[in-house]
Amino acid sequence: MKTFLLSFLMIPLLFFGQDCTLSKTTDDFTNETKISTGFLSFNEGKSKFLVSMSTSNKEIDFFFSIANREEGWCFDNSSTAIIQFAGTRLKSTSRNTGSMNCQGLFHFTFRNVATTPSALTRLSTHPIESFSFKGSNKQYDFHLRESDREKFMKVVECIIKESKTLLPG
Repeated sequence: MKTFLLSFLMIPLLFFGQDCTLSKTTDDFTNETKISTGFLSFNEGKSKFLVSMSTSNKEIDFFFSIANREEGWCFDNSSTAIIQFAGTRLKSTSRNTGSMNCQGLFHFTFRNVATTPSALTRLSTHPIESFSFKGSNKQYDFHLRESDREKFMKVVECIIKESKTLLPG
């Protein structure tokens, strides 16, 4: 009976483990370890976008691919992403840290430090209503579905947890 009860209590851990599929690689030149989610798909149709989250011992990078081949999705170093959290007026703004491009590629980063930055923690604890990307020529708005809100928070939580394992000492 105890074995059955213990097995039953372990089921949620198995489901959480499935949401946290990360890959670990080593850079050939610097020998630094990098952990990544790979590209994850969010939403469907014209509002679909991909996100890859990765971490090294220095930073946590959010890499968005929101390209729609019919339009020029241009971003430069003055482009911003505005994150609107669900059910509140709370917003977070991040500047593009990637290179200038018209392929719909947008990066923003956080430093990987022992104490997680509050803006990064908020991404794992508050559901996101929408992302608004202000590019050099337009603004692009993406509203997350309810199921994608939970998925996004879980993946951010995983990457935060794993980022701590890469810190020195």
